[in-house]
Amino acid sequence: MFIQSQRYITGLLLLLGIIANSNATDMFITGVLIDEPCSISPNNGNINVEFGELTDQDLYNIRRIEQPFYIELTECNSSAIKTLTVKFIGEESRQQAGLLALDSTSQASGIAIGIESNGVMLPMNSQQGATFPFKNGNNTLALNAYVKADPDAIAQKNIGLGHFTATATFVFEYN
Repeated sequence: MFIQSQRYITGLLLLLGIIANSNATDMFITGVLIDEPCSISPNNGNINVEFGELTDQDLYNIRRIEQPFYIELTECNSSAIKTLTVKFIGEESRQQAGLLALDSTSQASGIAIGIESNGVMLPMNSQQGATFPFKNGNNTLALNAYVKADPDAIAQKNIGLGHFTATATFVFEYN
């Protein structure tokens, strides 16, 4: 992608050079440089939350199976930041508002994935996020993922069995 973008920029600059010969004008370039206050730990490249083997009976009876996970931030450095907020983006379940839908490659059905912090649900694609105190050095964000059966799948006793995956992206806001 970088090489392709570089070609377009080079082509644009050559075109601007040709235009400049026939009609001189000023060009203004603006942008914003940002400093990312933290790095995601190399151990957290892709965060995989493993639920292992679950039984449909657990989902019919308990209706929700939880698994903690952590996002580790390292080399955090900023005196101006007091808190950081994490939000999640992903395809929302059609059956359970705010929960993450399973990927299309999943064999299982009738379930969705939720994410929470301290017992508070973090809806997908929402402005609502989990806020954590920010400190210089390392920050570990403790979160919880859970598998929850769809109400219709429970009522009709048709939770589909098999492998499942779901994918979400997390976004940080530093305040």
